[in-house]
Amino acid sequence: MDEINTNANKMYTFLRKYSGLLLFAFLSVFLWVLLMTNTGFANWYFSRHANVLSWLIRPVFMIGFCYFALKRNATLAAAMIFLTLLSSVFFQAPDVVNPTVEEFLAKEKEWILGPLSVMKLTEFGALIAGIFLLGYAFWKRSLKWGIILLFIIISLKILWSVIYGGESAISLVYVAVFTGIVTMIWIILYRRRSLKKE
Repeated sequence: MDEINTNANKMYTFLRKYSGLLLFAFLSVFLWVLLMTNTGFANWYFSRHANVLSWLIRPVFMIGFCYFALKRNATLAAAMIFLTLLSSVFFQAPDVVNPTVEEFLAKEKEWILGPLSVMKLTEFGALIAGIFLLGYAFWKRSLKWGIILLFIIISLKILWSVIYGGESAISLVYVAVFTGIVTMIWIILYRRRSLKKE
């Protein structure tokens, strides 16, 4: 009986400590599943994602993720991942869509709505592993490894976009580069500020 109570207390403590993390992880997975299985939702999602502002706001959430990982706040770090996915619908669908943007998003939507395969699951696994390792690097306060991993993730994102988006992705590389540069600048400034305090 004592062992059962001990295990129940451990489970309660775990859920209480990581309830926020589990909530935002669930919401992120739910959003992905909805995108992959509901064509109507995917059409609405990508129509609003055609607003380039939803791309340019990404550094805010990337910096937030790195910052809260540094502060070892798993709940808010996970919230930043969810908000990154959700930010695609923050802005109204534009009246006129850049043809290049429209072509790239059409291919991205086609990939998301396409059937599951070993390659697709591998790509999802790589994405999750990359996010986890980036968060872990900042959790351990290793800014050097954080920058290295961020560079790798951005590079792989560009490579993936070019492979699946073709020529339409090449002209949109600036978005990923912009996100990476802004985040790296923040990391450097954060490091300098930390050194001054020391």
